[in-house]
Amino acid sequence: SDSFSFATHCSDDIGWVSKLPPPSLQHHCATLHELQPDILNDYDITGLISQGGFGMVYEGRRLKDGLEVAVKVVTKTKTMQRMKIPGSPSPVPLEIVLLLMVNCPSAVPEIIKLLDWQDISDYYILILELPSLCEDLDFFLAHRGGSVNEAVARILMWQITYASQVCCSRRVFHRDIKLGNILINPRSLRIKLIDFGCGDILKDSPYFTYSGTRMYCPPEFWINGSYNAKPATVWSLGVLLFVILCGHFPDARDLMLIRLRIWRQKLLSPTCCELIHSLLQQNPQQRIALERILHHPWWSSDGDEESRSTTAWDLEEKSSDYAEKELPEPQRNAVDKFAVRKRNSQTPLMTLSGHNEAVSSLLWMDTEELCSASWDHTIRLWDAETGGQKSTLMGSKVFSCVSFSPLCRRLASGSTDRHVRLWDPRSKDGSHVLLSLTSHTGWVTAVRWSPSHEHQLVSGSLDNVVKLWDVRSCKAPLYDLAAHEDKVLCADWTESGLILSGGADNKLYTYRYTSCASDAGA
Repeated sequence: SDSFSFATHCSDDIGWVSKLPPPSLQHHCATLHELQPDILNDYDITGLISQGGFGMVYEGRRLKDGLEVAVKVVTKTKTMQRMKIPGSPSPVPLEIVLLLMVNCPSAVPEIIKLLDWQDISDYYILILELPSLCEDLDFFLAHRGGSVNEAVARILMWQITYASQVCCSRRVFHRDIKLGNILINPRSLRIKLIDFGCGDILKDSPYFTYSGTRMYCPPEFWINGSYNAKPATVWSLGVLLFVILCGHFPDARDLMLIRLRIWRQKLLSPTCCELIHSLLQQNPQQRIALERILHHPWWSSDGDEESRSTTAWDLEEKSSDYAEKELPEPQRNAVDKFAVRKRNSQTPLMTLSGHNEAVSSLLWMDTEELCSASWDHTIRLWDAETGGQKSTLMGSKVFSCVSFSPLCRRLASGSTDRHVRLWDPRSKDGSHVLLSLTSHTGWVTAVRWSPSHEHQLVSGSLDNVVKLWDVRSCKAPLYDLAAHEDKVLCADWTESGLILSGGADNKLYTYRYTSCASDAGA
């Protein structure tokens, strides 16, 4: 899609969460104020959230009450649709009209709320609510292995379906319902449908041009060159449900089995598979009606026991004694330091507070020191005995993984960009990066030092590749291990030189590496 959304689909960061303005913030704000729109007199622009092909989204604050808002500035094009509305002397861009319609007579929590707007010269400005602690659904899934179980999917899809029904009932055809246009609060699982830039007024007659994302386009458009709004919306919801549950888009074989209503997934309940059959029928006349989706039995079913038992948001508390077993070093010594007694409670021994966003990775560096990495762009070192923070390493991106080598006393980190970075945890300069290893083309999701070689490590990425590095030759990896067919999510390395990796393709791979004088022989 060429549409401009709040969080750019390929963003390297969590734009909605990050509060760190880019170096060019002053330039962007100056450019914004050069437009001299009257509407900005009521708002203080505090940062740039994201930038796309047709405009920018800024973070701001309403002066009269301090309300945090998003300020979306969109460049007009010659082909942009406009409509005449009451109170406006000239036609206004269609996106404004759609947001006014979908928020009337009252806004619903599942759809982004338009607070104010202004149409000026070559631009138009939208003042929208700014949800707190939100990320797009694509990012949410990527950090949970690419998919979620039925219990979580049911919570998400109910809200998305309801938002779609509200849009259509108010004669708004969104036309670009996809992962990147859905914001989610990862704590509450509340969603908001955003970005109506590809939308249109809903009509009963067919549409003959498609404006949206190709992977969500209904098949009747490719077959007949036309489609209707509600059946196309149903198809988009079916693709969305499939991706949320399976971690990938349906391929030709999936769609054939779905058309025959014999498609099954081992971990999905029969009612869930039947709903997917109903949503993704190739013939639009055989799809379930948009108004009937929320009446399907899946919403009231419990799903299978396995998916319910593994739901992260509804874990059953269990009391059990600590098992008396031999713990590996250095955990055993650290546990001894805390003088853990047998108990029937799950009360934490200690709470380490300091991060202001989600903790994505942690490890023991030795018997007295812990290391944690977070979405707040920091790696923090902790005293395991006192719980105090010893030092902080500052990054510029969200950290997804961290590894420590006791051989070279270095930390390696992976972030939501394509770089592996090496750090000296003893450095007084908390932002100093010793070395950057650049070869991946996607977010780095796993990094692990060799337990037997002080100069070697492996990394995994959303680009489906595991890479073997020697930090003495950092311009390129020693080897690309391209066995996975989907995202690499974890990697490890044994004392004997066996490299392990796991991915979103549901597979584990092992690689034998024998180090020698020339470092050849993987």
